[in-house]
This record gives sequence, C-alpha cells and structure tokens, in this order.
Amino acid sequence: MHLWEIVRRSVAKRKRVRRRKSSLPPLPQHQQGLEVKKGDTFRTGNITFSLKDLDENKRRAELALSLGLPSWAGSFSCGAIFHLERPLNPVQLHVGASEVRIPPHGKHIEVAFKHAQQEIHISAYRLAEQALDVIAAQSFDISEIMNPLREYCIWWKGEDGIVLRSVSTMRFAPQMHFKVEILDPDGNRRTQQKPTLSWHPSLAYFRRAQAATDLHEAYRNLFLALEALLSEVCPWSRGDGERRWLQAALKHVVEGYGLDMRKYITRLRGNPYRQFIKEQYSVRRCALFHAKLSERPIIPGDIKDREELVRAADNLNKLYIELAKRVTGFLFPSSVVAERALDDSVSSMLRGDFYLDASVNGSTETVKLNKIDVEKFKYGNQIVRSGTLRWKLDRAVEEITRVWSVIISDGVADDGISSDSIFSADGIDVFEFVVRVEMVSSDSIADWFV
Repeated sequence: MHLWEIVRRSVAKRKRVRRRKSSLPPLPQHQQGLEVKKGDTFRTGNITFSLKDLDENKRRAELALSLGLPSWAGSFSCGAIFHLERPLNPVQLHVGASEVRIPPHGKHIEVAFKHAQQEIHISAYRLAEQALDVIAAQSFDISEIMNPLREYCIWWKGEDGIVLRSVSTMRFAPQMHFKVEILDPDGNRRTQQKPTLSWHPSLAYFRRAQAATDLHEAYRNLFLALEALLSEVCPWSRGDGERRWLQAALKHVVEGYGLDMRKYITRLRGNPYRQFIKEQYSVRRCALFHAKLSERPIIPGDIKDREELVRAADNLNKLYIELAKRVTGFLFPSSVVAERALDDSVSSMLRGDFYLDASVNGSTETVKLNKIDVEKFKYGNQIVRSGTLRWKLDRAVEEITRVWSVIISDGVADDGISSDSIFSADGIDVFEFVVRVEMVSSDSIADWFV
C-alpha cells in the first residue's frame, strides 16, 4: 500500500469519527431520587433492620449427606469431598497417584491424594472439575459441583491423627427499610411523581449475571450488559474497531454524565479509558469470550487469579450500575447498612456455645465443643466472618448427626447456627466444623460463588 493511500485512509477515518461524534444523540436524562425544592424538609419513619437468609431451603436439604473419610482412602495422605448438583453413576478414575470416585449414591465426588498437598481444597477442586469433564466425555453423565468454595469437606493425616474438616457457609443480606416524606414549607406532604420506565435489553444480561452460579458466566453477562447499554447511546458501526468503539463510547457516556472513570479501574496509570480497556477487555473479556489455546483463554472451572477477576467484575458491575441508572432511569438501590450493625449481627450468631449430637454404640449423646476460634471480621465487596470449631475425639463415635450453637439472650436460650449434615466419624481422630457467615451488600455483584 502506497504512503499516500495510508494517509488518505487515516484522514477519512478521522472525518468519520468527527462526523459520528457530531451525530450522536443526546444522552437520556431521568430524574434520580426524590424531588426536593428550596425550603422543603424531610421526615423519616418506620425504620426496620433485618437479615434476609439467602440459603435456599431445597439446597440446604440436599446438603444433608453422609460425609467423612472415604472407606477406600485409607492409604492416601489427604483428600476432599464436594456435593454435586445432580447425582451421577458410580465412577472410579485414576489420575497419576491420585484417585477420584463417585460413590454408589452418586450425590458427591470424592478426591484423594497419595502425597500431601499444600492447598488440599484448591488442588482437590481442580482435580474434581477435570474428572467431571472426563466423565461427561466418556458417558454423557453430566453434573456440576455445588458451591465448591463454600460447602465441602477436606481431610488429612496430621500430628493428632486423621483430621476431618467440614466447611459450611451461611449467607445473609442485611436490609434496612424506612419511609421518607418530603414536606413543603407549609408542612404539607409533597407528592412524588413516579417516573415511567421502559425495559432495556441490557437488563436481561444484568439479571443473568446476578443469577449465575459461576464467576466466569457472571462476568460474561456483565460485560454484555455494559456493551448493550453503550450501544444504545453510542451505536456501533461495521467500520469501527471494537476496542476503539468501546473506548470512545465509554468516554462519551462517562464524561457526558459527569462521572470519574478512575473509580472503575484498578491501577491509575495514564489514560483511565485505555487502562479500563487493558484491564477488562484485553485481559479478561477476550480470555473469557474466546478459547484459542495459544491465546491463553480462561477455562471454565479454572480458579487461577480469581481474586483479580473478582475485582475486575466488581469494577465492571459498579460502572454498569452507575451508567444504567442514568441511561434507563432505574434506581439500582444501594446499601445503607453500617458495618457496625453487620458486625454486631454476626457476633451474636457466633457468641453461643457449640454442641453436637454424636451416635455412640447406637445411642445419641450431646457433647459440647471445647474450643472455638473466631477469625477477625473482614470487610470488602462481601463481608465475611468465619468461626472455626475444633473438637478432638477421645472416644469411639460412629456418627455426628448434628452440630448447633445455643445463644443466651436476656436469659433465654435460642438455637443459632445449625448443620444437619451427617458426618461419619469412623477412622477420624479430630473433627473440625468451620462456619462461614457472609453478609452480602445489596449494591454489590452477587459473587457468593467465587
């Protein structure tokens, strides 16, 4: 191609960009919040605070399985057990020195390693995912691991013998409700006009991102939601490169609404729009939307660098919500619950004594757990508090049928955290019951499956 042709095309492209900018429709404008005029006053009332249990009853019932050291794993060093979304036929797979099995009931997948693992849970999860891929290819028997990073059992051989740790997660969404009235200078209640809102295609992607049970699927739908939103106010044409269009559309909409793009990137380096393209489009969007192995795609079930993906999804979620509020007029309500309120709520749940029902020679006995370690409350996109309960078995116990806490409030005993799963104690020397309590902010991405 001659130099003059390159120059001609470059000039023509710049003209098209300028013409497109001048022809863009004005950005939609919607009233946000309540209408308030000079001299008006506020009146609030009916304030209530509650915790919404996000655990589905069906799933809690499905988790009532018999968990413990697999009877076949006595010669192995460590392993893990995960619940399955749907039962599979019994399978036995050998992967090097490791072994994976689906037991006769088919409701969970068991993994065992010959050699000690630095991170038993993560190593077992990776191997279990790969085993399910192989099972699906061999027999079309298909299932998924149910909440693999929050509901599982691991076991290992330690100094005190064989340790079985059960991890269970309880999820709550703090909610605060209150009524606000706007009064005019004469004390009369000002009537608020309800805006007329219309469905927008991006909402379909956003809902599916929040309903996803996989972080990768959630991210894909979040990106599609943003893409659909931007294309409404800054249409894409075939002559546009996708990266160039995305950067131009973001700049047009973000600056048009007076937002700060720097709030939605991880590292403040140079042009924030280019940095967003680098962090989101180049590194993650392309790796999740394409599968060319030479381009290092993000493979389903891969949890490598998941913390970085969580941060990227969180920034993407916040950007979409701020733009969608202005483009569509929907409110996307934010959280107003203070961290102290959340801390107090979880502290009360973990304050009680913990007990378990154990089956001994065919009869049930109640035993108090003698040691409770509670980790420091961690604040972030999701607010998590974990309680680790450790009990050393000093006598023969066949089964642990229930673990629960008793909270004493104003002299009245009440049940707190409870697990009805059945743990087989055969061959176990130390039993650990780990409780994770998660407070999910109402204005954050639903990333509990991360």
